Amino acid sequence: MTTEERLNKLEKTVRLMVIILAICIGWLTAGIIYLRGLTTGTIKTESLAIADTEGNPRLILGVFEDEPYLNMLDEEGEPYLTLGLFWSKPFLGMYDEEGKPRLALGVVEDKTVFHMYGKEGNIIFSAPQ
Repeated sequence: MTTEERLNKLEKTVRLMVIILAICIGWLTAGIIYLRGLTTGTIKTESLAIADTEGNPRLILGVFEDEPYLNMLDEEGEPYLTLGLFWSKPFLGMYDEEGKPRLALGVVEDKTVFHMYGKEGNIIFSAPQ
C-alpha cells in the first residue's frame, strides 16, 4: 500500500471518528436533559466526566483555559483520543496504550499540520514537509 493510499485511508478513519464523536456528544446531551427532566434551559459546567462501572473517568467533555475539548481515556486514565481547540485552532490527537502520541492533526499558523509518531515517540511522517 502506498503512502498516499495509507493517508487516504487514515483521513477517512479520522473523519468517521469525528462523526461518531459528534453523535455520541449529541446522545449524551439528550440523555442528560431527559434524565434531569429538563425540557428547556442550559446546563452549565466546566467539565462533564462519564465513568465506567469502576468509577474511572473514560470520557471527559470540558473547557480548559477557555478552549473546549473531548478526551477519551483508557481504564488507567491515559488519553487515547483528544479532540478540541488549542490556541483557538482545531486539534485531533491519538495516543497508544502507553499514552504516547501516535497521530496529531491540527492547524498551526493557518496551515494544516499532520504528524505520525513511531513507538519511540519520533516523527515517522509529517505533512506538509
